[in-house]
Amino acid sequence: MKPMGPDRIDERLEESGQQVVRALVRDLPEEPVSLAWRSELNEKLNKAAASRRRVRRFWNITAPSLALSAACALAFMMLGRTGSQAPGIGQPTGPVVSRPAPDLASELVNAHQEAVFVSDVAGSGLAPTEVSESSAQHGNISDSDLELL
Repeated sequence: MKPMGPDRIDERLEESGQQVVRALVRDLPEEPVSLAWRSELNEKLNKAAASRRRVRRFWNITAPSLALSAACALAFMMLGRTGSQAPGIGQPTGPVVSRPAPDLASELVNAHQEAVFVSDVAGSGLAPTEVSESSAQHGNISDSDLELL
């Protein structure tokens, strides 16, 4: 539909059909709206608005809570898997190899040897984390040194 210019609009308003409608509207009785009816309408509108506000407030709280719960559940599922299971399968990825548990004495000796080696090598110049573990295995410690511990 093309927009009409102001001259065309005036022409259309002066047509006989428009004149009849104008006369009918002009002849309608004008009734003032009662104050009781206005008051009743305002009460209904206020109730409807309050109801909408309650629903909107409920969803403003519930929707983010549900989204956060779903995100936490997904994170828990993803981070809760153990390293021995393949994702989604639940079976070990390779053959299970049983190793004998090292005894406490040998672990203490190894920890002491590593600490001594780190302090000997690092001295005051290197931090213990800067010394590689492979260099700790080349220490010259004899069995007699271990007996003194």
